[in-house]
Amino acid sequence: MTLSRRSVTNKPVLKIYGPARSRASRSLWMAEEIGVPYEHIDFAGMEADERDEILTAVNPIAKVPAIEDGGLKLFESMAINLYLAEKYGGELWPDNEPDRARTVQWSVFAMTEIEPPLVQLFLERVIHTDENRDEDNESKALNDLAQPMKVLDGHLAQQNYLLGGDFSAADLNLSSIFTLGQVARYDMAEYPNVASWADSCLGRPAYKRIR
Repeated sequence: MTLSRRSVTNKPVLKIYGPARSRASRSLWMAEEIGVPYEHIDFAGMEADERDEILTAVNPIAKVPAIEDGGLKLFESMAINLYLAEKYGGELWPDNEPDRARTVQWSVFAMTEIEPPLVQLFLERVIHTDENRDEDNESKALNDLAQPMKVLDGHLAQQNYLLGGDFSAADLNLSSIFTLGQVARYDMAEYPNVASWADSCLGRPAYKRIR
């Protein structure tokens, strides 16, 4: 079990469950961006039974990430991040309804349009061996990414970040998906605006602190 350095001097109310090298990373990143003290339970060194016992008390399906914040127990990383941004986010959470709706829009876009084909690409290029690698699945993943990436690239041609000139929760939620693309060796040369934006987001000090 690892405690964030943010939780050393003040007992945190927020607990984040899950290793940094998992989908918990986007929730850890959000907590670092908003500056809320938190305890990080990463399960390092735990046996599977002990881990599952602790985790199922927060998430009945025993998957990470999950959080406890006071009396609230919450799972699903995007739900967690939207909650954290709204409650604690300050400048990361929009002050108007249209941009709040767009924050949800881009977060859902990340999960439905970008992440599934990137996961498939990761499986074929990283996880599967030469014997069970499926080149048709790899090609399909690349094809499935083409249209949403084109849309995203066009949107970012007009502005630095998803909601305009400033980094927001929308940027964090969507750019967090592209860490998987890096591992899967996804070439974004055709989408220079996305590539530049992702580099800017993933270069932020708060993200680097959780690596």
